[in-house]
Amino acid sequence: MSLFNPLSSQYRRLMEVLESQPAMPVSQASRLMRVPEAKVSANLLKMQRKGMFTQHTPVYSQALKMVVLDETYMPFAYICQEGDALLRDTRQAMALLQPANGQNAIQQRRSKARSQAFGSFVHDLLDVSNEPWNSGFSNRARSLLRDLIDPSGIVQEQDNQARSAIGVLTSLENYLESFFSALFAHPNLVNQEMLPTLQATHRDLNSYLSSLPAAQSGSRSWNAQADSALRLLRDDDLPRIAALVDTLHTRPDERKQKKQTPPILDELAQEIYRLETLSGQLPGAGITPSLRDIAQKLSQIRSLLVQSPEKVHLSCVRSLRECYLPMTDELLSKYMQSLSLSSPAAEAAVKATESVFSGVLPQALSQILDQLATDSANDMRSQADALVKKMQLDGLLPYDFDGRAQ
Repeated sequence: MSLFNPLSSQYRRLMEVLESQPAMPVSQASRLMRVPEAKVSANLLKMQRKGMFTQHTPVYSQALKMVVLDETYMPFAYICQEGDALLRDTRQAMALLQPANGQNAIQQRRSKARSQAFGSFVHDLLDVSNEPWNSGFSNRARSLLRDLIDPSGIVQEQDNQARSAIGVLTSLENYLESFFSALFAHPNLVNQEMLPTLQATHRDLNSYLSSLPAAQSGSRSWNAQADSALRLLRDDDLPRIAALVDTLHTRPDERKQKKQTPPILDELAQEIYRLETLSGQLPGAGITPSLRDIAQKLSQIRSLLVQSPEKVHLSCVRSLRECYLPMTDELLSKYMQSLSLSSPAAEAAVKATESVFSGVLPQALSQILDQLATDSANDMRSQADALVKKMQLDGLLPYDFDGRAQ
């Protein structure tokens, strides 16, 4: 042990910071203690043997590469590590989406836009459902020629999409900074929702970034997946992190009374993601526009419920959860099976399902939206039961929901 850096001085410098910052990277502890990172753990054990620790016993976590004030702050340490990685990746994503303005960069973007236009044209050409050799083919060819000569329209669209994504990521960055500012002020308020929320947000961010290169190259299915991941970040993850911040700022007496997130919000988020994903996987199917329309309505319903969680108990929301969501999943499963068959019965089932998704379901969801927006309380249960029974008689729904529709 150096005479100029005794163990007592290392202890004093380390604990001065740990008392206000209960977890830190081992690199920071190394700088505070003025020893190599490899000696941090050994010196902590020496301090413990000498009885320097009284109220708290700092530990070194090999898995986290962090020094923690004591074992009770390990959940805080895990949250710090995950949140730091998420914040870092969010900032890197924002930097990647910022369009470069140099002349060479602009030329590269225009060249990439031309490649995207040609790739989209070839995709339409090979998609037999589009029937490219009809009269609309000449219009599509002229559009391709125009984009090859002047791709500024595609470049502008990409810039608009990037700005939209940067707006979501900027909000995410601000929420995370607020979250950690509040968390470090109240490290004892860690709860079991924090780490899963940060991890789910990180997965959605990684999903968006992994699909972005293919989406920017003109792939329609990947573009749909990128849009879906960005929608989850905006409509699902941001409200959850904002709720965590609110929890940290809530007074203890109010915090005890705070209710958990209603399950319908998670169920809606999963359904929206499924519909958006399927709409990208079925670009030529007649059901695609309806899937996007239904996903949009479900997203609007979810936003209203986030703003007014007390409305989850309305009868229209119960009908949505007990009937319309499971009915949608059942119809989609049968629709996917019927698409792979060529029998007249299968073709009839496909057309009937497309009719339900283009008419009946959007109308029912619009009614639910109206009721949520106007605080009306019309009971839609009988309407939902009648619809289920009709589709069972038509052979579209082989199962009942919760034993209600026999």
